[in-house]
Amino acid sequence: VVLGDNTGAANERLAFDAIRFTPVGGTGPEVPPEAPVLSVSANPAAGFEIAVPPLAESATLFVYDCAGRILLEMDIIPGESTGATWPGSCHAPSGVYRAVLLIRGSGAASAIPLVLIR
Repeated sequence: VVLGDNTGAANERLAFDAIRFTPVGGTGPEVPPEAPVLSVSANPAAGFEIAVPPLAESATLFVYDCAGRILLEMDIIPGESTGATWPGSCHAPSGVYRAVLLIRGSGAASAIPLVLIR
């Protein structure tokens, strides 16, 4: 890894052979809320059954492509076990996608990668 202005004017560059990255979340010492785990049928596959366990709060299930575009958005009703079939009628090409469950009240999120093979 090379850090510096890289303009060549000051020739000030630093080289490192390792960098330690620690993700920082939130603004305080609170522990982030636990999110329920999504379950999915066989992965990789040509299509997926995404299962959401019963939740105490309302939530939304999203499927994103690598560019961050939303390909599926589905509201989850509290107290019900819900499932979604994807890609269904969506004509998504082979690739890597991400299913994300976002709990509205607590802000907790759960995600799972989906490898679509056509």
